[in-house]
Amino acid sequence: MSDTMAQISIAKAMYDYTERWPDKEISHISPSMLGGCLRKHYYAIIGIPKTTPPGPGAQLNFELGRMWEEVVEKALQNSSIPHLYQYKMHDAELNILGTLDFLLYDPGSKTWEVVDSKTESTLAGGYRKRENNTFLSANKDYVYQVNTYALTALRQGFDVRKARFVVINKDNGKIDEFPLNITKTSLEVTLRRIKRLNRYLHEDKLPPCECKGWKVGYCNYGNPHSQKKNSSGKIVNTECCSPSLLTEGRFGQDGR
Repeated sequence: MSDTMAQISIAKAMYDYTERWPDKEISHISPSMLGGCLRKHYYAIIGIPKTTPPGPGAQLNFELGRMWEEVVEKALQNSSIPHLYQYKMHDAELNILGTLDFLLYDPGSKTWEVVDSKTESTLAGGYRKRENNTFLSANKDYVYQVNTYALTALRQGFDVRKARFVVINKDNGKIDEFPLNITKTSLEVTLRRIKRLNRYLHEDKLPPCECKGWKVGYCNYGNPHSQKKNSSGKIVNTECCSPSLLTEGRFGQDGR
């Protein structure tokens, strides 16, 4: 092997590659963010720059998720399952914009099912078991996401009755499916949260911070000067989404 080849780092090349990816722009209420912190969601919509954007590792994990979606799409095509893939969901009245993974169609009942694909590690299941959580109770943000898709699809004329999460374990390839009933109550709860965030946007009023526990450390609007090692040794923020970002983020760190 030549000296030049020995000096090549594929890992560095991949990390450098992720740094060239443009940040995802949020201009409307995002289904994937609705179940998270309202203040973080508000900052994203009004264009406040992230203080701690996702690092290369997180970006590559996102890419793995997108690759998984493509495999699911090929499997559905192979099985001739009628569906829509990467369907754009836009509701101007509710100020919602997003893209769902899949809408499956049942020719028998003439109804649709929202399907969202996720990836996780073996550790995730262990955490849930220790905390006596199910997949759904541990991932309320996912539940809000799917209910937002269902609500928007219903408003577009799709007869949506149910949903499911298709989850692949990144360590061993095991696939689990977690069903979710779309109910009147779940849609009403979702709609109330959408309207609540829209009120903050229309009134130009800062929502409360809803980051709790470990989520504080992974807030994209956290204070990078507060970073410390967490229990697993990872450097994370210990303070999140300060109200001061409302002026600093819009006019620069010097306030101009």
